[in-house]
Amino acid sequence: MPRDIFPRASLELSAAREKLAPDIHDAFANFSKRVVAERGPMIRIKRTYEPATRQDGQRFLIERLWPRGMKKEALAMDGWLKDVAPSTELRQWFGHRPERWEEFRRRYKKELSVNADAWKPLLEAGRKGTVTLLYSAHDTEHNGAIVMRDFLLARARRGSTSTPRSSAARSRGSAKHPMTARSRVAH
Repeated sequence: MPRDIFPRASLELSAAREKLAPDIHDAFANFSKRVVAERGPMIRIKRTYEPATRQDGQRFLIERLWPRGMKKEALAMDGWLKDVAPSTELRQWFGHRPERWEEFRRRYKKELSVNADAWKPLLEAGRKGTVTLLYSAHDTEHNGAIVMRDFLLARARRGSTSTPRSSAARSRGSAKHPMTARSRVAH
């Protein structure tokens, strides 16, 4: 008799798991959405040379130049946003010299503040789920991705995707940009 009880219990447990699997998946998805809504977007940074993982969410390359030695097919990404990268002049001036880090941060944030159309798709994607900003610099402590992540998180905390406008611009009003976040992403 005990042999007969064990298989039934095992079958009942399997049936219960199958029945609950969709509910658990939905509960986790709802929990993730709540966390993003309460705590703001999850924005990560990662070197392009590191393998993609499921935890990366949407992956965006935020470099003006393609990563050295990497084939386009080898980089799992959802888009290449060249326009959010530091200007060529700023990148060359910085040259990844740690003594220029603070000034680089200041100048890059200034560039970003006048180029909202370039970074808004990242912030919008971050409001929907995890976003990973991909960079190719060897220096993991002094690179544009760190500045970009901090900039986006600060914007998200303010609850605004826009930059401060002059009183003249406020009185004229503003039209929404006709391109959606998905169409703005360069592949």
